[in-house]
Parts: sequence; structure tokens; C-alpha cells
Amino acid sequence: MNDSIKGVLENIPICAYMTDLKDNFIEGSVEFIKAINREGYELQDLTLADIYDKEHLELVKEEEDVIIKTGKTFETERQIIFPSQSFWGRVKRIPIFDRKGNLKYKIAMYENLESLKEIERQKEYFIETLTHDLKVPTLAQLRGLELLNSELVGTLTPAQRELTSQIEESCKYILDMISMIVNTYKFECGQNKLVYDKFDFSQLLFECFDSLSESAKEKGIAFVYRPSCNEVLIEADRVEIKKVIINLLTNAVMYSDKNEEVFVDIIQENNQIQFIITVQGIPLSEKECMTMFDSFGAKTPKYNTIGNGIALYLCKKIIDAHNGRIFASTDGKMLNKYTFTIPQFTSEQYAAPHCLIAV
Repeated sequence: MNDSIKGVLENIPICAYMTDLKDNFIEGSVEFIKAINREGYELQDLTLADIYDKEHLELVKEEEDVIIKTGKTFETERQIIFPSQSFWGRVKRIPIFDRKGNLKYKIAMYENLESLKEIERQKEYFIETLTHDLKVPTLAQLRGLELLNSELVGTLTPAQRELTSQIEESCKYILDMISMIVNTYKFECGQNKLVYDKFDFSQLLFECFDSLSESAKEKGIAFVYRPSCNEVLIEADRVEIKKVIINLLTNAVMYSDKNEEVFVDIIQENNQIQFIITVQGIPLSEKECMTMFDSFGAKTPKYNTIGNGIALYLCKKIIDAHNGRIFASTDGKMLNKYTFTIPQFTSEQYAAPHCLIAV
């Protein structure tokens, strides 16, 4: 046996062992020796049947049959039971071949995931509590504002109406924030499933322009769409991609100079859609471009308002889920670009995209 493999198995800080094709133990880690409640010198006189009960041994053999038949590593998560302990963990089985390509040994590794599961449970409880404790009173405030604005309890003065309007906007901002936090958490945990559909990307973009028209108008910002085609067909999750576009456009409006133009380009090439926003505003450094879409934008101070940081991170999670990439770039002066690229079509049933050229 390779001495380097033996050394790794002896010192690896998880339960791990190596057996031959007859299920005799060759080597095991210190953690594994503790788990089976044996002494190290006893190991080489034992087989799998000596440490596993009949039911668990059958499960182990089923998993080993996979690596024997395929010659590839097998990995799964399940309840792991040893004589002195039991835990939820990740099982990895690795085939070891000799120089002629014949299977010679089998390595098993058991990683305890209980602490990670507990962290996930605490995180989920925190998100649920945060959502409830913020969302319920915020919705109550909005209902109260609706009652005031209806003037059923008295006529409002212009100053009072302006105040209720500001409070309403603040409440809606909090609800949007809660939604982004929950959405981001679901993407991180793999709970959000994309719903793919075929739609016109240009039409979706115009909807986003309309949604942001008021905030853009206040700052004198004009959206300039420079399409290569009148119709840009794409297959993706329309709802989630719309969130990405709105967040990026909001970011562009927020950090551009007043009375500027925000340019939007869509490029189709090799079954890829590239969406590019170009804006003149607060200059970015190369480092800031590299870290802008990191978790909550922690390394990009200029763009690190809490809501904006979460929004940009959520954009990355959505684009990652679409098997794409998102990034920022700069010319080193005042011109910044925000770009994402995703597959244009994922289903074979859709023909190559057709392009309607404006006449």
C-alpha cells in the first residue's frame, strides 16, 4: 500500500478507513478507532462484518457496489451508526486502483455534519423570526396609513399627507428588504427552484424601465436601450431575471451623476445572452469591481448601503443559479459597467434564436 495514503488515513481528523476487496481492514484513522470502540492494534484483525450490524452492513455493501461497478467516487448524506456513536454525516467512498487499473482497495470517509445542520437550523429560525417580527408590524403600519389616507378619521393637511407618504415609502422599503433577505437565504440553501420560460428579453427590460421611471426622473436619468434586435428571445426564470435587472438599474441610478444617460446593451452570441449597463458616476477601483457582488457587498464601501449590498449579492445568487456570471468593470475614470451573462436557451426544443432587425 502507498505509504502516503496510509499516513493520510492515520491522521485525517474524521472517521476514515481502508479495506481490501474481502472487506478486511488495512488502515483506519484515530477518529474511526474511537468510533468503533476498539484499539488500533485490533483493526487489522477485523472485517466490516465485525463492526456493522446486518442492516447497516447491507447499506455499506450497496454503496461499495457503486464504486466497484463504476470505478468512480461515491458520495451521499445519511445517518451514520458506529458502535460508540451515531450522527448525520456525509459518506464518501473512493476506489483505489493498482498500476494495471485493477481495483485493489476501498476507502471510506465519514464527515460529521451535525454541527453544520445545527447552524442551518439556527439560521433558518433567525430568518423566520426576523421576517415575522419585522413584517407583521410593518404591514400593520401600512394598513394604518391606508386608513389615514382615506380620510375616514379626518381630513389631512398637505404637510400631513406628505408625512404619511414618506412613512409609506419607508415601510415599503422595509418590506422589500425583508423579501431580499428571505430570497437570498433560499438561494443559498437551495430552496429556490427556477421556473424556466421562454420570453422576450427586450419586453422585460421595458417593464423594468417603467418600474424605475419615477426614481430616474427625479435625478434626471434617461435609460437608453441599444438593442441589436427588436426581439431577443431567451429561456430563463422571468421573475428572477427581472429582479436582477431592476436591482442593477436601481444601482446605476443611485450611483450615477445627475442628468446622465444609463446605456443598456444586450448581445447575443453562441447561445449566450450578455446584458450590459454602462453608466457614468462614482468611479470604481479594480478591487471594488472584483468584490462588488460578494456577500452583502462587504468589500465595496461606496456601494455598501445595507439594502444595496443585499440586492447585489442576491443578483449574483440568481445569475449563479442560471449557470451564468455577473461582474463589474471600469475604465478607471468615471465609466462603470455592470454585466451578467447567462445561457440564452437551455432546452433543445427551442430552435436557434431568431432576430428581427429594425428597418
